[in-house]
Amino acid sequence: MKITSPFNYILFSNIYILIISLLFFSSFSSCECGIGRPLPGEGQVEDYLSKDITELAVVEPLIENNHVILNYSNPDSTTDKVATFNTRYVEFTATYTWSILDKPDGASPQISGTNSDTASVTIDTNGFYVIMLNIRDSNNNEKTEYAYISTLSTLRYVRDGATGSNDGSDWANAYNDLPATLERGCTYFVADGNYTNHTFNDTESGALPIIIKKAIPGTSIASHGNSDDWSDSYGDEQAIFTKWEIIKSFYIFDGQTGGGPGSWDSGYGIKLDYPYYGTSRYVVFLHGYPYGINSPGNLVFRHIDFEHIGIDMEYPGGRIFSFYSPDSLTDGYKNIVISNCYLHDCSSMMISSVYTTNVLVEYCYFARNNSNAEYHGEAWQDYGSANIVIRYNKFEDVTGTAFIALKKGYGHSHVNWAVHGNIFMHTSGYTKGVGMGSLGDTNPYAGAVTRNILFYNNTVYNVNGYNAAVNFDNSDGTCYAYNNIFLFNESKINYVNTKHDYSYYFGNTEYTGYPPLSEHDYVTGTDNPCIDSGNYDFHLSESAGPGLSLPWPYNYDMDGYERGADGSWDIGAYEYP
Repeated sequence: MKITSPFNYILFSNIYILIISLLFFSSFSSCECGIGRPLPGEGQVEDYLSKDITELAVVEPLIENNHVILNYSNPDSTTDKVATFNTRYVEFTATYTWSILDKPDGASPQISGTNSDTASVTIDTNGFYVIMLNIRDSNNNEKTEYAYISTLSTLRYVRDGATGSNDGSDWANAYNDLPATLERGCTYFVADGNYTNHTFNDTESGALPIIIKKAIPGTSIASHGNSDDWSDSYGDEQAIFTKWEIIKSFYIFDGQTGGGPGSWDSGYGIKLDYPYYGTSRYVVFLHGYPYGINSPGNLVFRHIDFEHIGIDMEYPGGRIFSFYSPDSLTDGYKNIVISNCYLHDCSSMMISSVYTTNVLVEYCYFARNNSNAEYHGEAWQDYGSANIVIRYNKFEDVTGTAFIALKKGYGHSHVNWAVHGNIFMHTSGYTKGVGMGSLGDTNPYAGAVTRNILFYNNTVYNVNGYNAAVNFDNSDGTCYAYNNIFLFNESKINYVNTKHDYSYYFGNTEYTGYPPLSEHDYVTGTDNPCIDSGNYDFHLSESAGPGLSLPWPYNYDMDGYERGADGSWDIGAYEYP
């Protein structure tokens, strides 16, 4: 069965819900969660299921489309004044409470379905509305999400080359660039063109966001706002920036098009093209003020192409996202979504994060970096972050410590990481490699711990270097790898301090060897389970498994197919349809 929702959502959670991991069997045992299906190999994972880990709180956005723009040109009309918000299906018993968090002065909006999974909001005044959803399960775990309603009066327009009054009121009088100071509760539609660097340091006002959205051709108000003086030629290419510096919280950056399966490297509405090295190595630089405290959060990046200067080590240490180091998780970054983006051609690492919590990275393409002894490379380097979901991404031709490296530094711990449904690969002819594998932490460090790290249903192909699997020197015994496919890898397949089973091995070289095999592993020399791995199509040609059945939300692949719907949970990034 294929779900139709493309996961188009934006999450601003301030309270986390304990719903996402298999480790919740113990804490949810008394509720009607719908995840208590029998598990194959129960003896093999008995210690795994018995963990009472109640602190696991990872991101799972539930509102499908949380920004609605209404025309509201005629207050007496019954149209253009109602916004409907739907939530995704969840496999647990939930209580929903919708409310109005912020509204224009004098407005009296009405909500129907206040305690339902779907709510409709009828507005009576032009302006910007913030809708809050509180979700609570039967064990009183809860989370909060926000949805937004804009009307035409809150839209602003930006167009390179506009010759009007430069006040942003419509397309004829659009700003020539983003104004230095932006208005909270406003959406800035940006047309094609070349724009300057920008620093996002706008005074916060509760949960009121600032939305930067690419204007695209179309007939709906969501495409480009007001159609007066609009031409589709304004939106058929890219809005190109060079660098963003983000100091405050509550921003949404949405290119509207591009990214994900079928268009991993094309079609992006917004591009950050970093053409020089200069005094800074970062494309997106996040930091609080003063530095190290008041770190920004509640940030969303969608459908954006982030290109660095390149992998030439003449420009070492390049990074695309750099989270300036705060002093602790309390002062760190919170609630960040990076979705349907392309992060590529960087001389070191695509993401460098420190003390960050509640992060979702999905449907992103990480491609081509570099590494040397002074500037180690990775797709993602992290120090001390917690509650991280990395799913449905493609990692290609990454070299350095690992594809995803959890660095210990001065005793940094890593807690609650879920890495599932991804592809990790090196292309044919690629000669560099990784040391610690697809996911790994660095050497043991006193006081540091790696806890609750989940590596599920990934496909690992043709990886060079020392290790292709997972390596946790600092594990406390709660790191798990299940349902992964390893194909034609040149490096070893080595699990360090990781409980593992239900893996599929095919075509790996003699040098690779195998780890001590578990009860339900598959080793074959004749059956490549993928349609055309030589051309990097890792969809399954037949069912591979059965693997270990896991609870929602691990039971969907990146194409939206439900895992195990045909009675067999397949191994690897894709479910056989």
